[in-house]
Amino acid sequence: RSKAYVRKTRVKVKTVDARMIELLFQGNSERNFQITPTKVPSVGDEVKQQIAQMLAAKLQRMPDESEVLQGIRTVVGEAAKAMADTIDDQLIEARYKAVAKQVIHSGNLYGTGILKAPLVERKVRHRYIQQGNQWVAKTETYTVPFVDVTPIWNFYPDMAATSIDECRYCYERHIMTLAGMHKLAERKSFDSAKIIAYVEAHPDGDAEKRHFDAELKQIGERAAVQDMQCGQYEPIERWGWLSGKTLKDHGLKVPDDRLHESFFSNVWFLPNGDVIRAVLQPIDGVTWPYHLYHFDKDETSIFCEG
Repeated sequence: RSKAYVRKTRVKVKTVDARMIELLFQGNSERNFQITPTKVPSVGDEVKQQIAQMLAAKLQRMPDESEVLQGIRTVVGEAAKAMADTIDDQLIEARYKAVAKQVIHSGNLYGTGILKAPLVERKVRHRYIQQGNQWVAKTETYTVPFVDVTPIWNFYPDMAATSIDECRYCYERHIMTLAGMHKLAERKSFDSAKIIAYVEAHPDGDAEKRHFDAELKQIGERAAVQDMQCGQYEPIERWGWLSGKTLKDHGLKVPDDRLHESFFSNVWFLPNGDVIRAVLQPIDGVTWPYHLYHFDKDETSIFCEG
C-alpha cells in the first residue's frame, strides 16, 4: 500500500510513445500515406470510351491502344491525387493523429491499444445562401468517417480468441450523460421510444461502478472523489455474429430459408436488456471496427504485455 512511486516505467513509456509518433507521423505537413494507381490500371468501358473520345478530339485522329492506356494512366493518376487530398482532409477533421497517439500510449502502457474505425457519423453544418437580396441560413446534414479510441476498461472481447479476427463477439461499455442518451435517441437507427422511457425511469442515471474504477482512483490518489458516475448511463454495444432467427426476433428482415445462418451485426442494448438498435454489417466489406495495437504480442491472449 505504499504511496511512494518511482516513475521509472513512465519515462520508458513516454520515450517509446514519442519515438513511435515520430516514426509514424511526419513533423511537418507531409503525409504518412500515399495513393498511386497500379501499373496497369483498369477502368470501366464507359470511362475508357470517354478517354478515347477526348484523345481523338485532341489528336484529330483515332488513338491507338498504347495512347489510350497512357490516357487512362493520366486520368487515374489525377483521380488518385484527388482521393489522397480528400482522405487527408477527412483524417484531419477526424483528429486521427490525436486518436492514434492515445491508442499507441495505451498499447505501450497496458499492452493493448484499441482503435475504433472506420465508421461514419452524421453531422450538421450551417451555411448562408443568397436568395434575392437577402442571406438566408441553411442547415445541411452530411456524413463523414470518424475514428475513436476505446479504453481497454470498456472493451470486453471473446476471451477464447487470441486475435480480433477470431472473436465471435465484442462488447463495448459506453458511459453516457443524460445529454448523450438524448443524442442517441435522435439518431434514426435507434429506438428512441425505448431510450426515452428508460431515461424517464432512471432520471438520476444507473451506471454501476466497477472495481477497477475505484482502484484507478486509488492509484491516481483521487480516492476522495466520490460519485463520479452519478447521473450517467451505461448502454452496451455489441459487434459480432448472431443467428438469423435471433436477428429476426429483434425486427430485422431475414428470409425464412436463411434463419439458420449466422450474420455479422451491430446491436445496442440497455442494461435492462432492451435492444435499441440492431443492424446488419453497416459497411460493406468491413466487419470488426476494432483494430488492436500491441507493444509486445502475446500469442496466448487477445490482451498483451505492456
